[in-house]
Amino acid sequence: MNSSNQYVVFTIDDRRFGLALESVKRIVHAVAVTPVSTVSELVPGIINLQGNIVPVVNLRCPFAFPSREIALDDLFVVVEISGREAVLVVDSVEGLVATGEQELFETEFGLPGAEFIQGVVKSVDQLIFIFNIEQFLVSLEVNVREGAGTVD
Repeated sequence: MNSSNQYVVFTIDDRRFGLALESVKRIVHAVAVTPVSTVSELVPGIINLQGNIVPVVNLRCPFAFPSREIALDDLFVVVEISGREAVLVVDSVEGLVATGEQELFETEFGLPGAEFIQGVVKSVDQLIFIFNIEQFLVSLEVNVREGAGTVD
């Protein structure tokens, strides 16, 4: 299978999400985040990642998970889309899953953040929501630029 059918599986609370492998640069342990007062809870701050200042994105917000502080046992998933980097805060990373196109089911959700889910993959014992990181980052960038600080 090619990388477009491979997803890094991560969790937030008990929900599993898949992120296209080609958008993931690396996974690192959480570090101290420098707060940015002009942005909302969605972007709690920035970090210095090997000389680059990178925004940290709290995925609990768009999916309406209970808010909490970033913990030292959280992980940061560093993503890059169109030359732009961001760090996603996740609870854990479970590994890699490979799927065929026929295994990705498009579906309409009435859940918070559903506009950033491009489909669902049924695994042997779980459902994995495939996260559309590109659409999310474009929405985030537009909202932060406009000063809203939220993703609609």
